[in-house]
Amino acid sequence: MRGVLLAGSLRTTHRRTADPANQTTASGEQRTRPIRLERPHQRPARRCTVCVKAGIAMIQSATETIVSAQHQQSHRHFTVKLAESDWELAGYIQLRRAVFCFEQKLFSHSDQDDHDQTALPIVAIGIEIDGTESIVGTVRIYETEPGTWYGSRLSVASEWRGVAGLSAGLIRMAVCTAHGLGCKTFLANVQRQNVPLFRRLHWKTIGQVEVCGITHHLMQADLIHYPPRAMA
Repeated sequence: MRGVLLAGSLRTTHRRTADPANQTTASGEQRTRPIRLERPHQRPARRCTVCVKAGIAMIQSATETIVSAQHQQSHRHFTVKLAESDWELAGYIQLRRAVFCFEQKLFSHSDQDDHDQTALPIVAIGIEIDGTESIVGTVRIYETEPGTWYGSRLSVASEWRGVAGLSAGLIRMAVCTAHGLGCKTFLANVQRQNVPLFRRLHWKTIGQVEVCGITHHLMQADLIHYPPRAMA
């Protein structure tokens, strides 16, 4: 690579005019012409063609990766419903176990408890490009006392967590279904990392509780934003 002249460098040149340096005026006073400093002619810095091409290639590669991911997500669809069939219920239990037992390690072998005896199971069914269906999200709702309902076991399969609206769809389905069944107060114990999502969906924190050794926000939904949904 050829050397590059640093921009802004100065070179001192002693440049004289054609007249002598010392001149004598008509009155006999001797005058000395000052020496002028001039900036040398500057050549524009040469760009490293290899570096520029490498930078462009990196930008193009990153852009293609983002577009590819967005394209893949845009072809994924889902529907949210009450789990009814055997395969829906089996997938509902399997995904809960994968998230809460194996991933988060909140439970050892099973996350099922007494609330599952009366809870309504809700699932998100993911539909791949080729039409393959699988359970990609879960939540359950149950009544603890007349008019007071809880939602819990909200989970999303790891490979579907980038799909817009999936978690929100599960939450809306849960609250609207409970509202349609006479819910007056809908509550949930929310893990700290999920609090911003719930706040965007018109929930507020009313306290803090400890669940499985982890601090959760006890949050309440604003039912005005969740119209009652009739059971099919």
